[in-house]
Amino acid sequence: MDRDEVIPSTTGAAVSAYKSTQQNLSVTFPAETSIAGQTAVNPKTAAGAKKPSLFSVIPTAALLHLGEVMRVGAKKYGPFNWRETPVPAETYVDAIGRHLLSWQDGESVDPESGMSHLAHIMASCAILIDAEENQMLHDDRPRAGRVGEMISNFQKTGKFNK
Repeated sequence: MDRDEVIPSTTGAAVSAYKSTQQNLSVTFPAETSIAGQTAVNPKTAAGAKKPSLFSVIPTAALLHLGEVMRVGAKKYGPFNWRETPVPAETYVDAIGRHLLSWQDGESVDPESGMSHLAHIMASCAILIDAEENQMLHDDRPRAGRVGEMISNFQKTGKFNK
């Protein structure tokens, strides 16, 4: 069966139940599909709607790059080392900044690893999130400033301060 033969339907109780679980997401997938003129409701779709999205919303090319950088890091520093010893947030924030500046300056590939600077940024972000979720992040960020307020002011008035 060709992909074009599967046409999403937007009616039915299953779709309503599914959509109610997806209120805060901009991406929704129907629980009913019409195949060759027949409407089918798949109970797995409705059940899956209540679970976190994984591969249906994450660009697969990014996952491939992330996986390779994480593999190289595991070889260099040990797999999941940030779950063994608390890691300072600023170490990863600085690494993210260096990779972002290099990428912004036109260098797509990290000369040390031979891998994408953007993938290194994803890896550092993934480690920060995982360390935070597992209570292994040493939050050594400076005291909170006003940057959020300044951005909001700028969006409203074109100036950082009111």
